[in-house]
Amino acid sequence: MRTWCVAAAAGMLACFGCGGRDAPEGAASGPVPVMRQGRLAHTQTKLADGRAVVAGGLLSARGLLPPANNDVEVFDPARGKFTVVAEMKTVRATHSATLLEDGRVVFIGGTPGTRVDVFNPHTARMESGGDVLSSRGMHTATLLGDGRILVVGGATHLVTYHNGDFHAEGRYLNTIELYDVRTGTARPFSATLKVPRRGHTATLLADGRVLVIGGTWQKRTEIIDVTAETVTWGPVVGTPREDHRTTRLVDGPSPAGVPIHRDAGGRLLVTGGTATIGKATSVDVAEIYDPQTESFRTVTARMNRAREDHTADLLPDGRVLITGGEDNAAGPDGRDIVLDDVEVFDPKTETFTRLAPLSVPRDDHGSTVLVDGRVLVTGGEDKDDAGLSSAEFVVVPGRKPVPP
Repeated sequence: MRTWCVAAAAGMLACFGCGGRDAPEGAASGPVPVMRQGRLAHTQTKLADGRAVVAGGLLSARGLLPPANNDVEVFDPARGKFTVVAEMKTVRATHSATLLEDGRVVFIGGTPGTRVDVFNPHTARMESGGDVLSSRGMHTATLLGDGRILVVGGATHLVTYHNGDFHAEGRYLNTIELYDVRTGTARPFSATLKVPRRGHTATLLADGRVLVIGGTWQKRTEIIDVTAETVTWGPVVGTPREDHRTTRLVDGPSPAGVPIHRDAGGRLLVTGGTATIGKATSVDVAEIYDPQTESFRTVTARMNRAREDHTADLLPDGRVLITGGEDNAAGPDGRDIVLDDVEVFDPKTETFTRLAPLSVPRDDHGSTVLVDGRVLVTGGEDKDDAGLSSAEFVVVPGRKPVPP
């Protein structure tokens, strides 16, 4: 695992590949037009009109940081290509990108400064978003019901790269702040996390609270009550982890036939990450959080591949596509190996099925489910620590949209 907090600054679509033929289901379809620059630890956000916004990221994971960029590229499925449409005011990587109700995208962190950039897709311009209070990366930024953004944890930006890995010279954060894009200002939250966290996830629950899972190998979760401005311990996970992914599942019956009510906000699937099992080790264990019981349980089936820093996308039919990442003990002499592995989780059977691999291994990449159900995968780190400029589609077998 790379312990890092970046100093940076964290009809054409149907005609790809040879002869314009569609890819075999379950296989990567081959490359789409490349991005202007290679990038890893970037963000990728789906807009309401179906386009995908790719922003920032490291050019390479080698040398002293920051080797990052400030490009904002948009992939338009109708045109089948990437277009550089704007530049952020500062370079960023391991930053956050939050989609607002009005369609704009807010970029926070991933740079030594506190400046916030706001991309307006309607004008294709970058707007000033004012400032947050702290410089941080590998944090979370959760959109609240009132339009504010809850910024949680992360790490400060003092990192070097030597002896084949990232080494943090800074500190992990337990601070929380509330950012309001309407005023371009932030204020400190009254409470802090019980423990500092980076590489965690933060998910908005149906009742407006935010559930913080993992980060710095924490087994206990935390619940942030925004209204009361309190932080309390939450339920315990089965496997302490960081650099995992949390995906909200489509509501429906569990394998045991127990109904999951829509007002409960849906179950959460937690996949992969790295855990401290003697030493930091990528895991193949998944868990499900049930909002009715407010508890976690371990999924009986194991993932086909231990992985961290992967992507996990909810598909239109309710399944979850899991792509790439790295296994930090699978290579020669127990070193990291970048993965091309792809699998899909079916919440009805709670099983994982291996699919055809990506065209190239990718770690710290981005992904977006397009309107036709295909998944656009962009960039990431290759086996030589360089940022990839390539992208590809993944076609999942048996795509059936969930009825409204």
